[in-house]
Amino acid sequence: MDGVKTAIASLTGAGIAFSFALYRDHLLQRRDRIAAGNMAVITLMRQTNHYLAAAAMIREHRDWLLSQQPTSPLWMHIKPMHFDYSDALRFKMDSLVFLLERSEGAAIIQALLSVEMHYHDLFGMLKVHATISEALQLKLSDANIDMRQRVPVTDLERVAGFQIIAKANSFVHGIFECIDRDEAAFREACDQLPRALRGMFGRKAVIGIAVPDTATFRAEAVQSVRGSVAAVAGAAPTTSSNRWDA
Repeated sequence: MDGVKTAIASLTGAGIAFSFALYRDHLLQRRDRIAAGNMAVITLMRQTNHYLAAAAMIREHRDWLLSQQPTSPLWMHIKPMHFDYSDALRFKMDSLVFLLERSEGAAIIQALLSVEMHYHDLFGMLKVHATISEALQLKLSDANIDMRQRVPVTDLERVAGFQIIAKANSFVHGIFECIDRDEAAFREACDQLPRALRGMFGRKAVIGIAVPDTATFRAEAVQSVRGSVAAVAGAAPTTSSNRWDA
C-alpha cells in the first residue's frame, strides 16, 4: 500500500513539475514574441517617419520651384538633401513567424516586406541621385556657371551633357513615382501590425504607435525649404534674379 502511495506521489509530483515547465516555456515564449513584435513596431515607426519626412521635403522643394519657375525641367525638381536613413533598419522576419498563427498573419508579413523594400528603394535612389547631382554640379562649376545667376536651361543642359541629364531625369521620375505610389503602404502597415499584436497579447503589452501626420511633416518641410531659399538668396549676387530661362 505504501508503495502504491509513493508511486502515486511520484507521478503527481512529476506531473506538476511537467505542467510548471510547460507554463514556464509558455511565459518565456510569450515574452520573446512580445519583444519581437514591439521591436518590429519600433522599426516600422522609424521607417515610416524617415520615409514620410523625406517625401514631404521632396514634394515641398518641387512645389516651391514650380511656383517660382513653372517651366523648370524635371531634373531640377529634386535637389540633394540630407535625410534620416539607416541601411540597418530592417525587420527580423524569423522572429515574427508567430504572426502566421493568425488568419491575417501572411498579409501582415507581406505588408512589412513591402514597406521595407519601399523604404530602402527610395533612399537607394536618392543616394544615386545625389551622386548624379554632384557630377552635374561639378560640370557646371568647371564651366564657371553660377546657378544663382540667370542662365538659360539649354545652356545648363549642354554643359552637363545628355547622359547626366538623362540619368537625372530618370531618377527624379522614379523617386516621385515611389512616393506617390507607396506612401499608403506605410500607413496600412502601421495599422495592421499593432492591431494584430494587441489581439494576441493585449493592449498593454504592445507599445503605442501613432500614424505620422502628413501635415506636420509638410509644415516642417515648408520651414526647411524656406530657410534654405533664404540662405541662398542672402548669398546670391544682388544682380541675380535667381531664375533660369527655359
